[in-house]
Amino acid sequence: MGKTILTFALVLVISFLNEYNCLAQTAPKDEIEVGIGALTVPGIANVATEVFSSVFSLGSYTTQSNSTGSLTAGYKHRVAGHLDLGGLFLVNHISQTIYHNDTQTGSGHINWTALMGTLDYNWVDHQSFRLYSGLALGASIYKKKQENNSGQTMTQSNTYLAFQANLLGAKLGKSFSGGLMLGFGYEGLIGLNLGYRF
Repeated sequence: MGKTILTFALVLVISFLNEYNCLAQTAPKDEIEVGIGALTVPGIANVATEVFSSVFSLGSYTTQSNSTGSLTAGYKHRVAGHLDLGGLFLVNHISQTIYHNDTQTGSGHINWTALMGTLDYNWVDHQSFRLYSGLALGASIYKKKQENNSGQTMTQSNTYLAFQANLLGAKLGKSFSGGLMLGFGYEGLIGLNLGYRF
């Protein structure tokens, strides 16, 4: 019984996608989008640093952090067939409260700003529904500022390679779309986005 239901559902999905393909019109070539991602590489690196500091100070030095996740804005252009090229701007803000022997001794923040080129391949490319995978590569600027309770300030900055590998993304909608992405990198392990195609 379970195999019959699964086979029937699979036939329905394939028939729906095939029918959709016949009805599809020429899709717009350009898209702008904004999004938010969680479990980003900068966020994971920050948690690892906090754990490392706490363990090696035997728990006397701890940090409590809050992150916005990744906030993104991007543009894509259809260059050929199922292939999109574009660019992505990303920010990730992490605020920190610093403790020494359970007493707050300071605060700080970390900002990651990245600019990446993107390449997406649309596996399923219908007018109102798309499944895609993609890669992004670029540069990221890291800036950190901490201030202790006596007013002393410590700052750091550096440039790093920024990347994102999207294993699978889905978008639903014609001109305006909403989407979900699963991947790994600066955008995050999971992301949501809103787009407009024109």
